[in-house]
Amino acid sequence: MAAGIKGSLRDSDIAGFESFYRESYAGLVKFASTFVRDTAVAQDVVQESFARLWQRRSTLGPTESMRAYLYKSVRNRALNAVRDQNLRSVRQSEYAVDTGQTVVAATDEVDAKQLNERLQAWIEMLPTRQREALLLSRFEGLSHAEIADVMGVSPRTVNNHLVGALKFIRNKIAAFEPRHLAV
Repeated sequence: MAAGIKGSLRDSDIAGFESFYRESYAGLVKFASTFVRDTAVAQDVVQESFARLWQRRSTLGPTESMRAYLYKSVRNRALNAVRDQNLRSVRQSEYAVDTGQTVVAATDEVDAKQLNERLQAWIEMLPTRQREALLLSRFEGLSHAEIADVMGVSPRTVNNHLVGALKFIRNKIAAFEPRHLAV
């Protein structure tokens, strides 16, 4: 498929590009959302990445993975969006008024939804690079080589990130009291 899309891109085959777009769009939006936390912004990031891919179609190398290129592009654009949002937040916080409101913690009642939320929270607790490697590997299905290309590291470093992430999550799960899950 990747070789086919490269040829389609170079030949400006709009139908082939649209097919690749439809096949990849949802996964890329999900990936972008892990950085920007806003679906609309994530969709914009993915749209911009596909537009850039189309613009660069004649300059892509014959061995370059389109999936890896897109994930790298989405990652970079998402990080730029986060940076821009953080700058806006800092500026807005300079003018914000302290309301004195506090956040009330939810009860500790555990069900499948809450367990999923805990898993998501544990994933969020991972260092950025470990979280990125885990998401690309386990949720997006990229190979170690593709992840290495996206992250700009060696496949061995990807493996180290994954080992660290999985160890952290296993420890969190082991510390979690399974008796709360009994129905």
